[in-house]
Amino acid sequence: MDTRKRFNLSFPIDARLLNLARHAVAATKFTFGHDVLFDPAFHLGGKVKEKDGWPISDNIDQTKLSPGFMLVKDQGVYLMSNGNPGLPVDEKKQNICYANEVNPENMAFDEWWEAGRSIMGGDDTVITLLDLPKSVIEASEAGLTALRMNVLKTRLSWQFVKA
Repeated sequence: MDTRKRFNLSFPIDARLLNLARHAVAATKFTFGHDVLFDPAFHLGGKVKEKDGWPISDNIDQTKLSPGFMLVKDQGVYLMSNGNPGLPVDEKKQNICYANEVNPENMAFDEWWEAGRSIMGGDDTVITLLDLPKSVIEASEAGLTALRMNVLKTRLSWQFVKA
C-alpha cells in the first residue's frame, strides 16, 4: 500500500470546526507549538535563543505567526484554534475538534490510545498549522464537508473532500 496516499486522520467540517476556524481568523495574537518554538524561521533575527537549554518563547517574532490550528496528540488527537486568548474550556469541549479516528468521546480507551500512537507516535505533541482555518472556511463555503490529513514521519498534508 502506498502510505503517501493514505489519509489517516479526518475531521468533519461542522459547526465545531468552523467555530475554531472563525476564532483563529478573528484573533490578532497567536499561540504556537513546539515545532515553532524550535524553528529559527519564527525567531527574532532568525536565531533560536535559549535559556537553560530550552528555546525562549519570548524570542518568537509574533509578526511571523498567523491564524492557525494546533494539531494536538494527547487525550486523543484534535484540532484547536491558535487564537490568543483561547476559547474557553467547557464540559462539552467546544474548544477542540477530535479526529474521527482518535476520538475519546466515542471510542474505548485502548482503541483511541492505540490509534493515536500508531498515527502520531507515542509522545504527546503539538503541531502548528498556520493558515489552515481560512482554508477550512473556504472549503465549507464550497460545500466540502471533511478535512483529511495524512501524517507521515516528516511531513503532514491535507485535502478537503465531500464526505
